[in-house]
Amino acid sequence: MSSKDSMLIVDDSKLARMIIRGFASESLPDMEIVEAANGEEALEISNGKQFTVMTIDYNMPGINGLGLELAQKLKDASPNAHISLITANIQVSIQKRTEEMKINFIPKPINEEKIINFLNSRG
Repeated sequence: MSSKDSMLIVDDSKLARMIIRGFASESLPDMEIVEAANGEEALEISNGKQFTVMTIDYNMPGINGLGLELAQKLKDASPNAHISLITANIQVSIQKRTEEMKINFIPKPINEEKIINFLNSRG
């Protein structure tokens, strides 16, 4: 793990952010972890910063409320980032869109195994 590795967690639920942060910091203690409560905050935080890992909630306030739109903007800004959409909405159309965008899909509920598998799947 390089000291420059960093993670952006975007979720309007403080509890979800805390859970993801807890699993990530336990697995990768040297990773810098930053949180955003909505899409606008995520874009502001990521302006000029390259994150290596990102988790993005699908349903959030702002930016049309869709994590896929935010994911695309963040992917454009950090093209090498390892990104996952996290959602309880498991429609095939959403899963297909994440595949097309070449980002991961994590169905809720969030658990340690899902987060660790995502972090370990980085290329």
